[in-house]
Amino acid sequence: MINSLPKLLNLASMRKNGYNEAGSDQAGAAKSHGFTIVELLIVIVVIGILAAITIVAYNGIQSKAAAVALQTDLSSAARTLRLYHADYGVYPASIDVTTYCPTPADTQYCLKASSGVTFVNYSANNAVNPQTFTLDAINASGTQYYVTQDSSPGLASDTLTIGSTTGATTTGSTLTAGAVTPAGATFTRQWQRSTAVGGPFTNIAGATNNTYVLASGDAGYYLRMAVTGSGSYTGTTVSAPTAKVTTAVTAVAASTGTTTQGSTLTAGARTPSAATVTFQWRRGGTAIANATTVTYVLTAADVGFTMTVAATGNGNFSGTAISPASATVTTPITAIAPITGTTTVGSTLTRGALTPAAATANTQWLRGGVAIAGATSTTYTLVAADLGATITVTATGTGGYTGSVTSAATAPIN
Repeated sequence: MINSLPKLLNLASMRKNGYNEAGSDQAGAAKSHGFTIVELLIVIVVIGILAAITIVAYNGIQSKAAAVALQTDLSSAARTLRLYHADYGVYPASIDVTTYCPTPADTQYCLKASSGVTFVNYSANNAVNPQTFTLDAINASGTQYYVTQDSSPGLASDTLTIGSTTGATTTGSTLTAGAVTPAGATFTRQWQRSTAVGGPFTNIAGATNNTYVLASGDAGYYLRMAVTGSGSYTGTTVSAPTAKVTTAVTAVAASTGTTTQGSTLTAGARTPSAATVTFQWRRGGTAIANATTVTYVLTAADVGFTMTVAATGNGNFSGTAISPASATVTTPITAIAPITGTTTVGSTLTRGALTPAAATANTQWLRGGVAIAGATSTTYTLVAADLGATITVTATGTGGYTGSVTSAATAPIN
C-alpha cells in the first residue's frame, strides 16, 4: 500500500492535467478540471494508513527504548551486586528503597537507576549454595523486568494467586499462609492487618515469613497475607482476610458465697483479668433462664444441685470458660420452736417445730448444755439425772437442709 502511493498520486496528477490512463491528451470537452470524490477518498485513506503505521512504529520504538533502559539498569545493578558479593562474601541483605544502597551499607555499591526506572522486590538468599538474589525494575508505564545472580534481564509477566490462611485467630495461635501458585514462583511475603474486614490494611513490621504468631496487639484486627512477585513474576496478590483476632478466655475461678437458699453467689475472676464477658449461671450443668449477671441469688429450685457459671468472651475476647462446681445448694434451718411437755422427772418432752417446716434434721437433747448420750429422737423422757437441770434440744439439718438451731432452755426439772 505504501509503495502504491506515488502511483496513485501520479495518476491523480495526470487526470487533473487532462490525460487518460494510457497517457493520451484528452484536451477539449473530455478534459478533467480537478480530482474526483473517489480519488480524494483514496488519497485520504492512504494518508490515514500511513499515519497509523507511523504512530505504531513510534510507539514500538518507545517501548523498545523503555525495555532497553530497564535491561541496561538491571545489568548494571547485577554487576554491582556481584562486586559487593566478591567483597563481602554475601549479597546485600536488603536495598534501600530510596537510595538503592545496600545493607550492610557501602555507598560504593549503591545501584543506579535511569530516569523513570524504579528498582523493586529485591531479595537475597545467602543461606543456600550458591547464594542467590533477584531484583526487579519497573518503569512508569508498568513494564517490569527482572534479573538474578546468573541470568540476563528478562521480562516479568507471570501473575500469582494465593490460597486461604489457616490457623486459629486467637492471640498466641499461629497463622499459616495459603499456598502460592504457580509452583516454583518467586515472591516476597508480607503479613498485613486492619481493624475492618474491608481494610485499609497496613504492613506488620518484620512479619515476612510463611507463618505468623498472633500477638496480644493483634486482637481486634483482621489479617491477610500479601505476596509480591519477583524475578519472572510480577504484581501483588493478597489472601482473603481472616476472622477477627481475639484473645481467648481461658478460665474463671470458683464462685464465692454461701451455698444456701437465699444466699448470693458471685462469679470468680476470669483469665485474662481484662476480658469482657457475658455470664450464664448453671444449675447442675443446665443454664438458668435470665441468670446472666455477675451475681446470682440461690432459690428453692437450686436446692440439691451444684452451681457453676460460664463466662463467654465478647468484643476482642472469645471462647467460654466454666467455673468449678460449688458445693450442693441447701436450705438452712433458721429456727426451732420451744420444747413442749411437763418439766418433771418421768414426763416426756417434745422437740419444737422447725423452720422451714419441711426441714429434715438430726436431733440431740442436752442437759445443762451437755449432750445426753442416746437422746437423739424428737422426744425425751426426763430421768432422775435431769433433776434440777435445764433441758435444751438441737436440730442439725440433713439432706437438702443445713445448719443447726438450739431451742430455748426449759425450766429446771423437778
